[in-house]
Order: sequence, then structure tokens, then C-alpha cells
Amino acid sequence: MSEWIKFERLCGNDLPLPQYETKYSAGMDFAACLKRPCFEIGTSKAAFIPTMKGSVERYELSEDEAKSWETTEGYLIEKEKHGLGLLNPSIVIEPDEVIMASLGFKCEFDSKYLLNLHVRSSIGIKGFMLANGTGIVDPDYRGELFALMWNRTKSHIIISHGQRIVQGVLTKFSQSIIQQNTVSESIRGENGFGSTGENAESV
Repeated sequence: MSEWIKFERLCGNDLPLPQYETKYSAGMDFAACLKRPCFEIGTSKAAFIPTMKGSVERYELSEDEAKSWETTEGYLIEKEKHGLGLLNPSIVIEPDEVIMASLGFKCEFDSKYLLNLHVRSSIGIKGFMLANGTGIVDPDYRGELFALMWNRTKSHIIISHGQRIVQGVLTKFSQSIIQQNTVSESIRGENGFGSTGENAESV
């Protein structure tokens, strides 16, 4: 039986639902939703807001303005102010910059599962990584989904609204019983990095 995942569309998101692109894809593709604020990590309260020119400008959000994006009424006010929806916006991410890009949805799934977010290979090969390596969405999280996009190159990279940037893999997990005790001995013992060799053995 197939597992389920439910998506709630957020204000301003005009993108299709995340989907599997091939019959045997392990991950569903998520796109960057640049018609919602995207935050620059390390800059207090700064956000990227789409403009009428189709680019994205840096705009300082107050706490009240940031909260207003959570309601339809608040979104419409910001939409009128900044000209959202007129053009597909894009953002320029500078070298070594980290942007928290909205994916435009909240989600819910079975409590026995977690959602792993991985950068798509087609964008990873250009020099993008997730700043946190792999994003883990816990089954009790009900907030907006974001991807922490890190430009690890020495050149700027452009991301457009609707561009698929990450893939999500729904994975079953179990919580361990945590104990404090003496660990048992093994043949390998405390031999760590490189102790099993580097090359494949000849057959």
C-alpha cells in the first residue's frame, strides 16, 4: 500500500504540487516558490521580495510585515505593494551566500515517516548544496517548507521561480530506546577511519 503525504498550499504559491518525475523516482521534486519571502541567512530580518521588474530586491521586513504573509489578507496587501504575480521572479545568489528559499507548501504525513530533502543533481552539479547537508522534516512539523540553498562556488548563481531545486524522499524510521551502559567488545574494536582499507580487494 502506498504511503500518503498531504500538502497545504500557502498564499502566493501558484506552483503545481511536488511530484515524481519518472515511474521509479525515489524523490518527489520541489520547486523554489519566489512569490513568497526568501530569507538571507545571517542578515537580521532581511528578505527577498519579488518586484514588478521580475527580479528580486532586498527588502527589510518588520516583524508585523513578516507575520502578515501568513494570512490571505496580509498577502494581498504585500502583493499590491510589491507587484507580486506580474512576472516570474528570480534571485541572484552570491558566492558563499545562503538563502532560505520557500517551497510554497506545508505538509503532513504518517507519524512513522520523515521527509528527507536533498538537492537535485541537476542543480547540485552547478555548485549548489543544502547548507544543512540534508533537510529533515519531522512528522510533527506543520510549518512552511524551506530549502537552505548554499552557493559554494566563486560565481553568482541565478534561481528562478518554479525551478526545481530539491527532492523529497519519504522514509520510514523508528525511535531508539536510549540507554547508558558499557558497550560490548568486537573484533574491529576502536579501529576507525581507514581501518578497513581504501581499495576494493581483487577477485
